[in-house]
Amino acid sequence: MSELNKAVNTDGIDRKDRLLPALQEGYFNVDEMSFEDLVEISVDFASHLTYYNKDLKAVGNWSSFLASNEIVIMALIINKDFEKLGNEFRNHLKDSEALSLKTIFKLIVEVNAWLEDLRRSNSVPAQELTAAFERIILNGLLENLHNLGMITTSSHEAREDYPFIDFRKLDKVWGIFVEDETAIFPKSTINLSDETLNRQSIVMNAGFGFLNAIEHLKTFCKELLPYSLKTQNHDPAVGLYISFISLYKHAQDNINGFTQRHLDFYYRDILKTQYQHKNPESVILNFEISSQAKPLTIGKGAKFTCMKDEESKDVIFEAPGCIKVTDAKIEEIHTLRYQREDMITPACDMNFITRIYKQSISGLSEEATDLEQEGLPIFGHGGQAKKQSLNNEIETGLAIASKDLFLEEGERRIEIDLLLTRLIRPISYHIQNLGTATSSTEFKEILCELMISWLNEGERYNWNDELFSDDFKELEEIALGLDLQSLSITEEDIDDDNKSRLSSCKSMLAQVTEFLSITSMPNSSSLPFYSYILIADSGKKFRKRLGLFMIHALIEKGSVSEIFNGDLDNKAIQLGVENSLETVKRELKLGRDNLFKNYFGNAFNVGLSTEDGWFSLDRFDITERSDNRLGLRVALIVSSDAPAIIGCLPDIHGEGWGTKLPLLKLRINRQASTNPYSLLENFSIENLELTVGVSGLRNIRAYNNISQLDPSKPFYPFGPTPTTNAYLAITSPELVKKNVKKLWINLNWGELPNDEEGFSGHYKGYVSEFKNNSFTAKLNVLSNGSWQPQSMRHSQTAPLFNYQGKKLSESQLIEVQAVDLLKPMGIDAAENELDLGLKTRNGFIKLTLDSPEGAFGHQEYPLRLTEIIEANSKFFVRKKQALPKSPYTPLLNQISFDYIASSEVSMQPKNNNEPSETSDKLYRLHEFGAEKLTPNSTGKPINLFRPVDFDGHLFLGISASELKDLLTLSFSLSDDSERINSGETIELQWTYLSSSGWAELSKNRIVSDETKGFLRSGIIIIDIPEDISNQHKSMPGNLYWLKISTSADSSNFCSLRNVKTHALKLKRSLDDNANFEPSSHLPSEMNWRALATIPGLSKISQIDGFLGNKLENKRSELITRVSERIRHRSRAIVAWDYERLILEKFPIVGKVKCLPNCTQFSLKTLPGNLLIVVTPKISEAFHVYGKAPKLSATHLNDIHEYVSSLSSSFGNIEVINPVSEWVQVRCKAMFQKYARNGKYVEQLNQDIRSYLNPWDKVGYRLVYGQKIKQEDVYSYIYNLEYIKYVTEFSMLHITRDSSGFYRLGDSVRQGETKSEIVNISPLYPWSLIMPISRHNIEVVTEVDPREPDITGIRELEIGSTFIINGNIVDG
Repeated sequence: MSELNKAVNTDGIDRKDRLLPALQEGYFNVDEMSFEDLVEISVDFASHLTYYNKDLKAVGNWSSFLASNEIVIMALIINKDFEKLGNEFRNHLKDSEALSLKTIFKLIVEVNAWLEDLRRSNSVPAQELTAAFERIILNGLLENLHNLGMITTSSHEAREDYPFIDFRKLDKVWGIFVEDETAIFPKSTINLSDETLNRQSIVMNAGFGFLNAIEHLKTFCKELLPYSLKTQNHDPAVGLYISFISLYKHAQDNINGFTQRHLDFYYRDILKTQYQHKNPESVILNFEISSQAKPLTIGKGAKFTCMKDEESKDVIFEAPGCIKVTDAKIEEIHTLRYQREDMITPACDMNFITRIYKQSISGLSEEATDLEQEGLPIFGHGGQAKKQSLNNEIETGLAIASKDLFLEEGERRIEIDLLLTRLIRPISYHIQNLGTATSSTEFKEILCELMISWLNEGERYNWNDELFSDDFKELEEIALGLDLQSLSITEEDIDDDNKSRLSSCKSMLAQVTEFLSITSMPNSSSLPFYSYILIADSGKKFRKRLGLFMIHALIEKGSVSEIFNGDLDNKAIQLGVENSLETVKRELKLGRDNLFKNYFGNAFNVGLSTEDGWFSLDRFDITERSDNRLGLRVALIVSSDAPAIIGCLPDIHGEGWGTKLPLLKLRINRQASTNPYSLLENFSIENLELTVGVSGLRNIRAYNNISQLDPSKPFYPFGPTPTTNAYLAITSPELVKKNVKKLWINLNWGELPNDEEGFSGHYKGYVSEFKNNSFTAKLNVLSNGSWQPQSMRHSQTAPLFNYQGKKLSESQLIEVQAVDLLKPMGIDAAENELDLGLKTRNGFIKLTLDSPEGAFGHQEYPLRLTEIIEANSKFFVRKKQALPKSPYTPLLNQISFDYIASSEVSMQPKNNNEPSETSDKLYRLHEFGAEKLTPNSTGKPINLFRPVDFDGHLFLGISASELKDLLTLSFSLSDDSERINSGETIELQWTYLSSSGWAELSKNRIVSDETKGFLRSGIIIIDIPEDISNQHKSMPGNLYWLKISTSADSSNFCSLRNVKTHALKLKRSLDDNANFEPSSHLPSEMNWRALATIPGLSKISQIDGFLGNKLENKRSELITRVSERIRHRSRAIVAWDYERLILEKFPIVGKVKCLPNCTQFSLKTLPGNLLIVVTPKISEAFHVYGKAPKLSATHLNDIHEYVSSLSSSFGNIEVINPVSEWVQVRCKAMFQKYARNGKYVEQLNQDIRSYLNPWDKVGYRLVYGQKIKQEDVYSYIYNLEYIKYVTEFSMLHITRDSSGFYRLGDSVRQGETKSEIVNISPLYPWSLIMPISRHNIEVVTEVDPREPDITGIRELEIGSTFIINGNIVDG
């Protein structure tokens, strides 16, 4: 047998089995006779003593003196060796029917004698035992005896070897009648004349029936004997003898204690061992100072008390060190999680962020109780919080504040053009890092990152310049050195051209050099990204780089051909991520246009500031920029019936915007099929162009020569009698706030002539010629206080009327050509200075009536009318002239503007003297609000989104008048970490918020960390940097902020219950002699105070419970510890040593098993590796029904550290909980008549759970890697007293492998035939098979033997046996 198999086949050690049997009390006794043994010996001895009567004649022996007492009878029954008697009967049955009958008859005579002796006693125990005898005789023995009687009486004369028993003398309870001196057996069920009668079977059934019945009586006697010994109704002589036997036990105990006294002498006097004493209790206290009080220092040795004992003695704890207490206090706690969910594809195949979750707790003092009860996933979690008060809606994206967004009415079109740039490191940064690379993998990764940066920045450099030649020579030497360090690469491989160009650092450097030397390399090249994927050494890196490749192809129009050449397939198979690669290939085959639509089509939603709050738009278009530059275009339409878009109102739209301008929020759609955060997080925003177009702006202010007009109803723009040079001056408060690029005036004329000839027909009879195109106006713009252009000759001339053929149209659209002269005004001036007064210097467009010379003929009309009337009045005029129609007075039913305006928000530094509240701004919406994106003077790129370096974050907001020096933080954590790899060290980054942004907190500023990376409650002491600030814009409130970040899931850490500042661990004072048991007191019951008054100290509160080691108070514990210590000597060499050391050090461990040369990640032998499997100590089995009890990551880590300190440093140790596997029993059961109700179905479910529960006393025990035999479980169920029949029995087996893949095994599928007996075999030797909470039990009412069927999907239960993304397998 191999060493691996030997290790696997050992069962480890349970805590209760630690003490060797030879060291246990009673293992070897000089006098091992029990009370029953002594009674039996006395009876036997009495049978050898002759009894003499008063005449000194021998008349028997003294056995009847004792045998008639019920105590003696019970002792004889208890001491009866029924196993030996059964073996004897079984052997005789094979050899001789007569001998077997002799054995049974001997037992019958003995039982009959006991029964007759018991009848002579009047004691209660004797009567109870008599009744028990009668019950077992009547319930089974009677029929067996009568059958034996029939056989023996008929065969005795024929066979001399048959034993004889006088049935006539047996007790009446046996039911034997006597007729003519012959025994009659009325209860016999056999027919002697039956030729098929099997006599041996009858003898066998009768014999075992007697043996089983009397053995059952043995249990009853064990329960009854102690009661009988306490009664006072015994014969005095017998009572005296029983007293003698009882007193004899003292002498027995004395002589039997010799071995333990010898052991005690050796341990106590020779080895000088002592009981372990407990360490002084300790407790963590939180200190607070009074408001307005100055900081104070609690010195070393300061004493505090929490209570007085029964003798009024103070329970005293002492400060082991100093602590400075200030007004610093935790005010806010936030957790943030960038979730990458495994079940959302294709996002999971590219390691994309799928959701962003935040939980917040403000006003911690009020929330503390709830937080302590539930615990908070310390680095956030992907889902909803248990308490709704912890849920915060978060918005991520961009927000734009712009004057162009004043959009009151009409159909409004908005276009946003984002110009993006990839965020990259400088070329010099990568070259510097290449020089410090310590491994070939790191060197290759930096080379790929260099190529990616070169795509975007390389045009500024020339790799062939002398600037890089020295660097290249140095890099060649570094590459060669790293190649030689690698065990998998030889010198021949380095120079072998047939090897992959990425197999060595030297060959890859040559490839990169060739790439960098191409001066016209397009940024669409995907070679850097392809190479980056190809050198991935883990599935996570492979997926993440697939995502980078996808982003490059999608946004930067990168080539995708490389991904289909086949090289990546082998790499994906090697890393086990071939499904992810295939998913990405399928996505890329859709084509870039379809892909862009899929990924960005519903990626955002829009919110616009209105009087009623935020007006949402969910439908709009997102496309690429039209100028072929890197970026996005968002185009949306606000319909005319939508509310007006107004300036920001803090009460409605939120505080902190710092603007009076309207806002547009481009928010990430939380319901998007693909969250765009990962797509855009590696890009910076260079500038944003906002273009708005409005059709139908009717909020117009109008003036003419006469007065101000009201455009909201029909009006005469040039007055009632317009003349040449009459004008209409118009403007709009909305219009003049903006940088207008194009402007149109919509004129809707009223009461136009209906003449088919238009104005020509209407003005027939006038001297002046009026045509449709005769009426024109000059357009001028008020700019800097004067109408421009100043020369009318250079002014724009526009027709006032539109016509189709000759018929006039009511609508006329005039485009204003001098729109560049329309200078934007401040938003306040636009509202208050548009009265066309002397102060008005900008913003108006004037239409001056230019032609015809007589305007609309109002001066000519009366003259011409008079002339025609006079002419018509002359008598000689035969044909009278038609009177001229009255001139048309221009009437506008409606006037409106159409315009296009645009503005730009650049991230490049520039001088801008515009007030902050009215200047255009760009905000980044993040999880804690809105942050204004301000161009910095260095021109450093501004991230579009906050970059995600870590997926999980814990934010601590601290209020303080000043925060400096050392800060103690006490973290109360729940013991619920699920980390499986005890030796794993997870990276944690601490940062703090300064006035210039987040800065990393160097490791040497973490003075101490008792939590061991948030795996247990404890105190963390931090040296606060001097530049920490509470004046910032990126986090809420005027608080000091600390942030702890990690990419590991929160389940790897303990949940957060509370955080307190100014915490100190105190120890029980040596001067304290009070009687105090910490376990009997709750922290809330303690009333802490300082023994000596400390001025300024207002409150002392206890954090969590008391800490301290328990006293070793049992002799067996001492013996166990010392005996193990003698063997392992506190050194871990073999598995036996590891197991005992762990059980001794950690009382919480119930069982431990060591597997040398094993690893939890594979079934293959791994020399030098030690796998330690531990399970917790369970006191009651029902506590773990349906659960998988496990030790927390804290305990696993402690065990790992402990055994590592005692073992060789050359090996690798893993400490894990057993792998939990689950089994469900499925069957149809027929219950006994009395048990046919729902109660017994639940009872059967409970009994199955008990039988399969490793911690229960019934059935399968706690054995790692144990198989579950189907026939065992079936037999157990079938033999339950309330079960009559069981059919269609099968079992389901649920497992999960090390990669997280679930499997469902069905015992029906395991064999080729259904009748084949199958077992449930564990996946790993360190697995533990447990029953699920509910088994599938169906009640039947008829006996119908049937084979089980394969379990269908409809029969599976969600949350239990229904497996998603798993597999149904055989076994």
